[in-house]
Amino acid sequence: MTRYLVVSHLTAGSPEFQKQIRSLVQKEPDAEFTLLVPTSPPGHRLIWNDAEAMRAARYRADAAGTLMRECGANVTRTAVGARDPLSAIDDEVREHSPYDAIIICTLPAGVSRWLHLDLVSRARHHTGLPVTHVIAQQEWVPPEPAAGVPETAQSGVVEEAAPAPPREPSEVTAELMTAVGAGMELAGASMAFEQAVRGIEGLDPQLAALVALRVAHLKRCQYAWQEAVAVARGLGIADERITALEHWRSSERVHFDERERAVLGYVEAIIKGGSGGERSARETLAALAPESLVVGLTLLVGFARTQADLATAFALSPREPFVGWDLYVGQAAATL
Repeated sequence: MTRYLVVSHLTAGSPEFQKQIRSLVQKEPDAEFTLLVPTSPPGHRLIWNDAEAMRAARYRADAAGTLMRECGANVTRTAVGARDPLSAIDDEVREHSPYDAIIICTLPAGVSRWLHLDLVSRARHHTGLPVTHVIAQQEWVPPEPAAGVPETAQSGVVEEAAPAPPREPSEVTAELMTAVGAGMELAGASMAFEQAVRGIEGLDPQLAALVALRVAHLKRCQYAWQEAVAVARGLGIADERITALEHWRSSERVHFDERERAVLGYVEAIIKGGSGGERSARETLAALAPESLVVGLTLLVGFARTQADLATAFALSPREPFVGWDLYVGQAAATL
């Protein structure tokens, strides 16, 4: 079974795009497809913002994903990636491998900004995967939202009625243990352990919040993510910084300093495991932080992972409506 990563934006859903998908399905009926739409800004707009770009990309991904399924494709996932298409591809391949091949659909040479960036060759070089280039003659325009349905709902973007109230880590732990039916002794021990870990010298609250957020995201646990978001917001961490965690290596909007990058790399090495990168990531972090902090971070990652595993095992749902993995101030883009 072949796993294809299909990358497109303005041409997603075009006749040429659909023809390529039908051809692949005919040859390999059991093939799996992921559609990746980078959040490239609208080319015809002189003024735009990240929320608009995200909304447009999410809408195109949903609409094109529907067309792919109508072509008979087994679309396992649609995703919205970083603004830079190569960064979006790198992130996707790194975080959701293995892929067997990449399909990139663009406008013709002279019109396509992606071809101007030599995206096809660079994607082939960066990933080591075979890349098929499909050329669409013109931009594809998704269908208008259904009558009576707000455009934001069609595009997967929902307005937040009000931010979730700030949360304390101990409060989160207490409610989780209560929700899974743990006794008072076990709940008290869990809270004491967390308090001791978070109290380790050098582990400031905002750094600990970033760790909890990244673990929840990597574990894809909505309950843990929602609680971690509420804690982070209560500490004054902006939504823009929260969303940048997914692409912290290539984020253009948000800067993570050297220590934060070492911490995030260590978190990912522990959670993903199996690649042998844990030792290297720990050594990188140890060069920037005292051993006590490295130990504390390791314990914190383990504790956050246990919380996410508990919430998943007991099928806990977020207390508030899920805000989505991609947040913006005043808005939440729900990747459904």
